[in-house]
Amino acid sequence: MYAVAGVTGKTGAAVAGALLEAGAGVRVVVRRADAGGAWRVRGAEVAVADLADADALAAALAGVQGAYLLNPPRYDVADPFAEADRVGAAYARAIADAGVPRIVVLSSVGAHQSAGTGIIGTARRVEQALGGVRSPVAFVRANYFFENWANVLPVVRGDGVLPAFLDPADRRVPMVPVADIAAAAAALLRGPAWAGRRVIDLASFDASPADVAGALGAALRKPVAPAIVPREQRAGILRGSGFRPEIADAFVAMYDGINAGVVVPEPGSERIRGATSLEAAARALTA
Repeated sequence: MYAVAGVTGKTGAAVAGALLEAGAGVRVVVRRADAGGAWRVRGAEVAVADLADADALAAALAGVQGAYLLNPPRYDVADPFAEADRVGAAYARAIADAGVPRIVVLSSVGAHQSAGTGIIGTARRVEQALGGVRSPVAFVRANYFFENWANVLPVVRGDGVLPAFLDPADRRVPMVPVADIAAAAAALLRGPAWAGRRVIDLASFDASPADVAGALGAALRKPVAPAIVPREQRAGILRGSGFRPEIADAFVAMYDGINAGVVVPEPGSERIRGATSLEAAARALTA
């Protein structure tokens, strides 16, 4: 039996689905009981716990062979870094109380950097909070989520333009789709045991905005061109999408870090390459 958090989001749902498809027992951890109904139908157990509630989380983790945890995106709070501290502290106590044999934590490339990474700093806070746990922990530092491009798909479909905060248009950065994150996490949970702390850099392919535009265009059978959004417009666009000013600024700082070459893998980290190609990821995103 494996506990999986974040199943109302993309990666948690994909990890739980991958484990169920492999015939493994799954206990999903949700904040509200009604969020677990569909998972119960699929054969999973359902545990109700706020991820920042150490006692409830320890009960949810009791007796499992391993757990998939993540820093839940909380874009409604004024200080996401303090929230990450709170969640990380709850994780550390719950893991210790439940005696979980192994933990896989979704983190981010660049989480080893102490500054210059924007919102990625929240992943660093969770990693630091788990630095003293006795259970074996694997931090899966995912590179740029390919599914981020879903936010601009309406513009791609309608105008044949791919707005991008990554620049320049021909600079390639490592990317990974959610399916490959799920495959890596499920393999770590079910695979050979390890001791201590592992740091895993996870990417599937390197791509530039121009490459992504080309792949999406091929999938949609229409020409698509990249359009780099000027930096001074980025925070306003994010705020217009519903982000609090503090969150918008943290995301702009993340893109600054990526574009400046600060958000890179930690030297000496393990490398896992996902199986999905850029073309396949583009087809899946536009299906």
